[in-house]
Amino acid sequence: LNGKGVIQSYPKAKKFYGKACDNGHTKGCYNYKEI
Repeated sequence: LNGKGVIQSYPKAKKFYGKACDNGHTKGCYNYKEI
């Protein structure tokens, strides 16, 4: 996870990757499982 100018937050990242996965984005599912 890389972001410039933002505070790192794994719970928020997991939430948004979960939403991406729910919408059928394969990479979102992969990232969700990795966190």
